Amino acid sequence: MRESIRIKFWKVGCADAITIRFGDKSGLIRNLFIDGGYLSTYLKTIKQELLSIQSANQHVDLWIITHTDRDHIGGVEAFLKDPSIHRKEQLVTEYWFNWSTYEFKQLHDKISVAQGINLRQYLLDKGKLQSKDVVQNIDPVEWYGLHLTVLSPDEDSLNKSKLEWKEVESEKLIASGFNDYGECIDALLKQPHNEDTNVWNGGSIAILLERNNRRILFLADSFPSVTIRALKKMGYSSTNRLHVDYIKLSHHGGKRNFNPKLLEIVNCSKFIILANGITHSLPNKWTLAQILGNPFRSGEKIEFYFNDNTEALKQLFAVDKNKDLYNFECIYSNSEFLAIELNA
Repeated sequence: MRESIRIKFWKVGCADAITIRFGDKSGLIRNLFIDGGYLSTYLKTIKQELLSIQSANQHVDLWIITHTDRDHIGGVEAFLKDPSIHRKEQLVTEYWFNWSTYEFKQLHDKISVAQGINLRQYLLDKGKLQSKDVVQNIDPVEWYGLHLTVLSPDEDSLNKSKLEWKEVESEKLIASGFNDYGECIDALLKQPHNEDTNVWNGGSIAILLERNNRRILFLADSFPSVTIRALKKMGYSSTNRLHVDYIKLSHHGGKRNFNPKLLEIVNCSKFIILANGITHSLPNKWTLAQILGNPFRSGEKIEFYFNDNTEALKQLFAVDKNKDLYNFECIYSNSEFLAIELNA
């Protein structure tokens, strides 16, 4: 019997660092990474996983860098600069990374484009820089028993992000800038959706991962409209909904990166949020309220999985006196990562 798919969502603040481990058809262990968190979180998180993989004579068979915001690419940069890890080109077999040749004048040593340029040069030097963009219209990939479908970006969103390869510091782009934790679910349900317009986030690689009848959506920081269009092109609708086990919410549960219309065509009761409730006041409670008030939801209990356990997260619903009516539960991680398993 093949091993289950074990997924770790590392505790890296308001950032993404995801590692996936599973057994292929021949019994070999495969490792898939998605992003790497910040430079500052690398030592206690992604590095430990890399060392474990290397000591077991395994490989990171694929590392997907969804986009160049520093909360996603920073840990990858740290890996490239880490002198204590040898034979890096053998350790990581393949990368998915939408790179640009656009040149710019570097104004600040913390801007994430600089990390993107370093990664692009490393991949070029090692012969690992893919020639084709990872975009919505490429064919689904059969990968060691996993079925990977790219939902985002579309070509237009990616081209816009490439033109902005000279972005300002990413921290300014990630922030939602407001805290709605003092508002109740009922009030938040009345507030409209306004989509993210940040071209950097629009260039994010979002994928649908499937094995047999198990599915999970990894939405990076993608635009909901792009994901919805992709799923509709695949034939999903309100009368033919896609059933997924988990959704890793886009942009740390940010309001502008979630559209309730997604849940008209996707049926899911388990949602993963990579945020701490402190940095940039993410997740936005509006997003969670829209999930709870979704008219298409089934009778199942909604479960929110957080890869952190801060008091800010635990107090998200403190003002809601009628929260039991919404039938939900919050699960927090007390370790260095949130772990889930998909038995397929």
